[in-house]
Amino acid sequence: MSKIETLATQSPMNARIMALDTIAKEMQTVPAFREVLYGEGRLPLPAISNEDWYTGLGYNTFKKEKEAFVSEPKNGVRVPIDLVYMKKAIV
Repeated sequence: MSKIETLATQSPMNARIMALDTIAKEMQTVPAFREVLYGEGRLPLPAISNEDWYTGLGYNTFKKEKEAFVSEPKNGVRVPIDLVYMKKAIV
């Protein structure tokens, strides 16, 4: 991530802030959601939530959006996904 931040500060972007969105921590920690998203044959279970990982890199949440989109991790199961929007000053 630090390489991407460094590239963003260079021309032609000359960015001073990085922003991103990621799945909300609760979606990765609540057992019912974890089973649907990370159950057998699907994505591997993360050791830390995406939100916590980005927080550890200095990103701050500035917005949360419930049911931002719907995922279908297995046939017939539709899961509304909550997102967090995060930003960080990079200069």
